[in-house]
Amino acid sequence: MATGNVNVTTPLSLAIEHTRRLLFQPFDLSRWFVIGFGAWLATLGEGGFNFNFNLPGRQQQHGDLRKVLEHAREYVMANLVWIIPVVVIVILLLMAIGVAVIWVSSRGKFVFLHQMVTGRAEIGEPWRRAEAPGWSLFWFRLVLGVIGMLAMLPLIAGGVYIGVKMYRAGVPDAAGILTLVGLVLVFLVVSIVWFLVMKFTDDFVVPVMSLRRCECLPAWR
Repeated sequence: MATGNVNVTTPLSLAIEHTRRLLFQPFDLSRWFVIGFGAWLATLGEGGFNFNFNLPGRQQQHGDLRKVLEHAREYVMANLVWIIPVVVIVILLLMAIGVAVIWVSSRGKFVFLHQMVTGRAEIGEPWRRAEAPGWSLFWFRLVLGVIGMLAMLPLIAGGVYIGVKMYRAGVPDAAGILTLVGLVLVFLVVSIVWFLVMKFTDDFVVPVMSLRRCECLPAWR
């Protein structure tokens, strides 16, 4: 291929052929399970939830929500003695689970990459070899997650505060609406930047780390 020409179909064809050899030559169900487990490790904690609700009419919804908020406030104020410790324990537990998930998936990404590159359906050996790069990737993702949380939480808290304030007032407020729009826009920008950094880390930095045997920050450079 001449320099400067870009052929989209060539890498796509190579990828399809590699996938065919990996999964079907020969076809082995146990091999599928091992590779599937590697893919699960690599994507652990990256799924989402989808809920569907049948909401009542606006008038009923408005009145019910006001009653729920009022009852919730009264209940919380009357039971702060035990609610605060429970909330703190739950938050700490969720944070611990989140950190553990990040650590497992950081090493899992190298396991799955090893499977895809070598074509070998194995877990133990690549898991052991991924210890050093896995820790480097873990710390990078953990710090990035903390930065993202610290950037987004004030925006979410501000939006909730303004929304509840306008709801309790019973009338829309132009300044409040403009502030909400601004917060939403900033939140979207921060979310997009955070998503792109995470996406580039998964798709480019992890392969560079594996290829050059380097840590996460040198791989980014």
